[in-house]
Amino acid sequence: DMIWNTDCGCFTKILNNLISNAFKYTPPKGDITVTIYRENETLYIKVYNTGKGISRENIPLIFNRYSVLDDIQENTVNGLSSRNGLGLAICHSMTELLQGKIDVESEVDKYVRFTVSLPLLQTDENKETVQSVAHPPLPLHNLTDMEDRNAGNGREPDVRVLVIDDNSELLWIVKDTLSDEYLVTTANNGETGLQMLKQSTPDLIITDIMMPGVDGISLTRQLKQNRHTMHIPLIILSAKNTAGEKVTGIESGADAYIPKPFDPSYLKAIVKHLIQNRKVMEEYYTTSASAYNFANGQLIEKEAKDFLQSAVEIIHENIDNHEFLPRDLADRMKVSLRNLYRRFNELNLSSPKDFIKEQRIRHAAKLLLTTTLTIQEIMYRSGFTNRSHFYREFAKRFDSLTPKEYRSNNKQKDDLILK
Repeated sequence: DMIWNTDCGCFTKILNNLISNAFKYTPPKGDITVTIYRENETLYIKVYNTGKGISRENIPLIFNRYSVLDDIQENTVNGLSSRNGLGLAICHSMTELLQGKIDVESEVDKYVRFTVSLPLLQTDENKETVQSVAHPPLPLHNLTDMEDRNAGNGREPDVRVLVIDDNSELLWIVKDTLSDEYLVTTANNGETGLQMLKQSTPDLIITDIMMPGVDGISLTRQLKQNRHTMHIPLIILSAKNTAGEKVTGIESGADAYIPKPFDPSYLKAIVKHLIQNRKVMEEYYTTSASAYNFANGQLIEKEAKDFLQSAVEIIHENIDNHEFLPRDLADRMKVSLRNLYRRFNELNLSSPKDFIKEQRIRHAAKLLLTTTLTIQEIMYRSGFTNRSHFYREFAKRFDSLTPKEYRSNNKQKDDLILK
């Protein structure tokens, strides 16, 4: 006849994990007792079981998710398990989310008793309450809301991390490790992970190797060979720790390979580094610095680099102007047409006329892959007015492909992930 409003996800997980832990360590013909009662403004949950108990020195460690990771063993069929499991660490975290506490008392080779105490909390004003309940209810937030509040006062992080692993305990520990700084979503197999990628592109992916269906190596290859997803940093987190297995992971395209058990601070450092590196690369590829190549692999002095970057920026400012010619480029760069040709020759580049044409074709190729504009619209936006001339110049630079064939070939290759 007891009524107590709470978060169903948290409460159920706490109770299930404590009872599961009791069954795991109670010997045959042993005793398990579950008691739930209320005293004034506090709800108590007690789970008792006979068995080997917990030594005094180990009691401070059983709720520590980091020390638990040291016990992780690999199970090739069911994923990961540990001698202690992460269940108690999960109980501790979720009890804290409900602003309660969890205590343990034990005698070695006799018994262990866990006691969870949950305080009475007020509901949000915008939540409906059950009028017949005599006492004020607990918050009716879902678990995600509560985790977000706990991590950052309800403000959703800007960076999204997708974690793929078939072991629910490891999904929880990685999410708990990263959720202070990132919005973490999880998938329990490769197929689900791919489906989630179709809905929203994460900023970073973490995947296990040994999973049913699509394994981590196959998943990594798919993602890193696809134009839509190849830019996403990817970490393999696996208990397969031989040098050969690590090489296979990196060769499949992973940006980092972290063995299990892992150090949470090391994982956070790698995630931070890869996300920062991606931002730097994004900034680079949105500037004109990425729009040209250096001939013969030679380094160009700063003055020459600045000259070339200025030329590229000016060309792109006028990319849709079909009347923009080398003399216009020379005027904008405040050099004579003769000196412009001389400088391009010194840098082992094509003539200014051909260089402008190369930038136009490169711009057209980018629009073909990143927009749904018609080929004629792309032609005009790239500064071409004659269709046959545009097709001829395009074919020279892309293995005799027409613009339509170029777009179609890349689309077929990149859409494989969506099938």
